[in-house]
Amino acid sequence: MRSAYADIEGSPEAVRQRLREVIRRVEQGGSEVRLADSGVPTGWDAVDSALANQGAGAGMGGLARGAVHEWLGIGEHDTGAPCERGRGPGQGWILPMSLLMHLAARAIRTAGEGEGGGRAAVWIGSRCWPSPSSFAGVYAELLGRSIFLEPRDRVSRLWAIELCLRSGAIDVVVADGARLGMAESRRIQLAAEAGLARGGGGFGLLARPAWEGGAISAAATRWIVRREITPGSASSRSPPRPRWSIELSRCRGSASQSGARWVLEGGDETGIVCVPADVVDRPGSAADGRGLARSA
Repeated sequence: MRSAYADIEGSPEAVRQRLREVIRRVEQGGSEVRLADSGVPTGWDAVDSALANQGAGAGMGGLARGAVHEWLGIGEHDTGAPCERGRGPGQGWILPMSLLMHLAARAIRTAGEGEGGGRAAVWIGSRCWPSPSSFAGVYAELLGRSIFLEPRDRVSRLWAIELCLRSGAIDVVVADGARLGMAESRRIQLAAEAGLARGGGGFGLLARPAWEGGAISAAATRWIVRREITPGSASSRSPPRPRWSIELSRCRGSASQSGARWVLEGGDETGIVCVPADVVDRPGSAADGRGLARSA
């Protein structure tokens, strides 16, 4: 795995020239350096490995900062649980809040490890606000860094998303991305790039309805989330843990990973983990995920 800074060692003149090149790219708003070297590891080893060296993944593996990532909600057909009615053709929409919280917490945690990191997470649109109880346990720290905004209309929502992504004081923006068009998506993506250049996270997570899977956008990645059947255990009295499958529908800069699919499982103390393939593929499982190992 080669970083954009891998050859920065050498003569003083070579180092200065390399640094001038990096500064020039940042000032011009280009995303090559940022997308290649700054990312949020998901903690799902198989997913991070697949994203490594991809156009929209960080060189270290994970979801790129300075970029927007779309997560398509769970459609009504995927679960028997009550769902929020959206504006689609008679379809319901359940946001993948557990996954979004996991990624937001990872973004805050990894930013905090760097200089000036660990600032704030902004949740835009009450539809994508987590419930208070969901901040218990592993996500307790996230609550103290969260800001909740409720724009009065679609125009205000777009303005809020764009402004927060451009901020140098915000590490992650989780927003309701329903009904955003290509031009609006492009504005949001450029705002994320500008935010990273200003020292912020520039990391956007947009939740969109399942029926918007065919809409075009400028997002770096697009993910389709589905509810998975959780195998029961006769020897355990504990309730089964929830499972989801995530499919990488689109990865900017690379088509090699499009269609890749993994199975994730919720945990009380560890957050969400990637289910090993040998477990997923056991008889009675409805999934065919490609997870390789649990995350830390």
